[in-house]
Amino acid sequence: MIEKNSEKGYSLVEIAIVISLGAIVVTMVTFAVFTFRNTIQYDILLNQIVESVNFSKNRALSGRLNDEGSRVGYGVKFFNDTYVEFVGDQYEESDTRNVVNNVPFGLHLDCSCSIDVNDEIVFSAVEGMSNNICTVNIYRSESDDPVGVVVIGRYGIEQAN
Repeated sequence: MIEKNSEKGYSLVEIAIVISLGAIVVTMVTFAVFTFRNTIQYDILLNQIVESVNFSKNRALSGRLNDEGSRVGYGVKFFNDTYVEFVGDQYEESDTRNVVNNVPFGLHLDCSCSIDVNDEIVFSAVEGMSNNICTVNIYRSESDDPVGVVVIGRYGIEQAN
């Protein structure tokens, strides 16, 4: 007489295959989420830099008066992990009117300008022109190749991608 095994269940091999497939799917989803997050952070940073430069230029064009009653320029100074919107013909760290913008974690900036003015661009009062041309490269922390570039010319943003 032949006996049939009536116990039901999954073998160890079947369980290992299902767990492996699940781990692969979780890894792919995690990678996609981090890539999406980095892309969103980059897009936000790029838009914020463009907005800050345009805002400084527009304020300079408006010919607004400072506290002493004279017209002043407005500018943006770039650091590795921040950029600062400032009032005046040059950046002063102690000025309380400075607006500091932080670069998101995982990204950093590298700025080079035609005239070495400490990586800052200043738009003159009323004319709204700059005497400097700057290129701001945006990098991911783990990469040596820029993921984006903002070129700021005499009249404002020339390229942003």
